Amino acid sequence: MSGRAAGVALPRAAVSGSRRRAASRAGERKAPRPSRRFLVVVTVLAIVLAAAYVWFRDSGFVAAEKVTVSGAGGDEELVAALKGEAVEMSTLHFDAGRLAEVAARFGNVDAVTVKADFPHTLGVTVSLRDAVGYVESSDGKFVAASDGTLSPAEQIPQGLPPLQLEAEPGAGTVGADDLELLRVIKAAPQKLTPLISGGALSHDNGPVLTLGDGIELRFGDDSQARAKWIAAAAVLADPEVTTLSYIDLTSPSRPAAGGAPVPVIADPAEAQYEP
Repeated sequence: MSGRAAGVALPRAAVSGSRRRAASRAGERKAPRPSRRFLVVVTVLAIVLAAAYVWFRDSGFVAAEKVTVSGAGGDEELVAALKGEAVEMSTLHFDAGRLAEVAARFGNVDAVTVKADFPHTLGVTVSLRDAVGYVESSDGKFVAASDGTLSPAEQIPQGLPPLQLEAEPGAGTVGADDLELLRVIKAAPQKLTPLISGGALSHDNGPVLTLGDGIELRFGDDSQARAKWIAAAAVLADPEVTTLSYIDLTSPSRPAAGGAPVPVIADPAEAQYEP
C-alpha cells in the first residue's frame, strides 16, 4: 500500500440532496420581509375602507325608502309604529331588535323578523300571539292570549275587548276559571268577534260576554263553545226576536233569549254562519 490517505467518495444523490437543502435554507434566509411602509399602507387602506362602509351603509344610497309589514292582523297602529321606526334604517344597517321592542309595546306580538331587499326595501314580518282581550289594573295594561298568558302592553291592539279576570295581571298567567272565558272568546265566529265589547266571569252564569248593543251572552262554561256561538248567531239573526237583553247558552240546542225560550235548534252545527 502507498503512504497516501485513501479518499472516500460520497454518493452523488447524497451530495445533490445536501446542496438542495443548503440552497433552500439560503432562500429562506433571503425571503424579503414586508417593509414598515407597506404595513402602514395596508393598515391605512383597511381603516379607510371600513370608514367608507360605515358611511355607505347609513347613506341615502341604501336608505329604507319602502317598508312593508305583514302578519300584523290589520292593526294599523302596529303597522304605523313599525314603519315609522324602520324608515330610519337602511337595507345594510337595520336593527331587528329595535323593531321587536317597538312591537312589544302592543303586547300581542310574539316575534319580528326583518328581510332586506337591496337597495331600498325592508320587509318586516310579525308573528302574533292569539290575543282575545286585555286587562287594565294598577300594574298597567295586559293583553290576554287564548292560552292564558298575560303580556304587558303600552298600547292595546285594535279590536280587543276589555276583560275582568280573577287573576292578578302581574302574575303573567290566568287560572282555570279565567281560562274558560278566554277559550269562549277564542271560539267566536269571525263576524261576531268585532261585536264583543267586554267579558267577565259570573258566579251564576260562568263566562259572560257583552255585545256592543248591551246584549249578554251567558255561556255557563266553555264546553261546546262553538255550538253555543252558533246558537247565539241563530238567535241574533232571528227576525222574530225584537227585544233582547241576554241569551242563555247553557244548553246550545235550547237557548233562552231575554228569559223567554226560543224555538229549539235541533243541531246547532247545521246553522249557517262563517267562522
